[in-house]
Amino acid sequence: NIKIPTLILHREGDKVITVDHGRQLASEIPNARFSLLKGSIHPLWLGDTPQIIKEILEFICEEESGAPIFDTHQATTKDIIQKSREEHEGTLPITAVETVEQATILFSDIVSSTALVTKLGDAAARDIFLQHDKIVRDQVRSYVGRELQNLGDGFMLSFESPSSAIKCACDIQKELSKNLPLIKVRMGINTGEVVRREGRHPFGQAVVISSRIVAKAKGGQILISDVSKQLVSGSKFPFVERGRFKPKGFDEMIKLHGIDWDEVGVKSAVDC
Repeated sequence: NIKIPTLILHREGDKVITVDHGRQLASEIPNARFSLLKGSIHPLWLGDTPQIIKEILEFICEEESGAPIFDTHQATTKDIIQKSREEHEGTLPITAVETVEQATILFSDIVSSTALVTKLGDAAARDIFLQHDKIVRDQVRSYVGRELQNLGDGFMLSFESPSSAIKCACDIQKELSKNLPLIKVRMGINTGEVVRREGRHPFGQAVVISSRIVAKAKGGQILISDVSKQLVSGSKFPFVERGRFKPKGFDEMIKLHGIDWDEVGVKSAVDC
């Protein structure tokens, strides 16, 4: 039923969805364009993003004008964005300041939030969610963290060190347990390099892995990647091994650790 111009981008080494599936999808959409790219990373926002930008802008410009504006294989990404800016009243920036830095990403998620709304009603559930948000934000401020995104029933947070993220997570769980026992929140923590670009949330493999980790956690549980755990090896956090898992879209297994947050003496833990 798709009747608009469609571009399907697929990396030749994608291990999540095969190239054959991508070609089949393109064949079932009238006049769809299938573009096979180099690389093996499934998420399109990772890897060779300049090539992704070229393909998308070439497709958009050709569909609007009826012919390619220029040979994108000869043009640079900056050339294409500049041309698009001229044609579309400056809606795309010519350049974007981009930095790569290490950060600890914490995802939180209220378990069964939809069921809670159904049980309590919109007004009562909203009041609980607002109390939850205040508790989280108060603790994030106290550990000098950054709120990257409010996900409605959870948060995406960033910290300069894994110890700060872990302490903050433990304090959030304590406050929620004491003040909002009706809800259970799961958390996932991972440390790694992230890409920061002006006007956008940080992205990169470290962010994706953190989002996969929170999905493995149970209500009231904090799961931490082995990378984050090793970076606080001098601390006295009460870690408990929680097995390994293979995040979707990645080849390597990730070792996970839980933490007995109700036993954490925040003041005695050693900062990293």
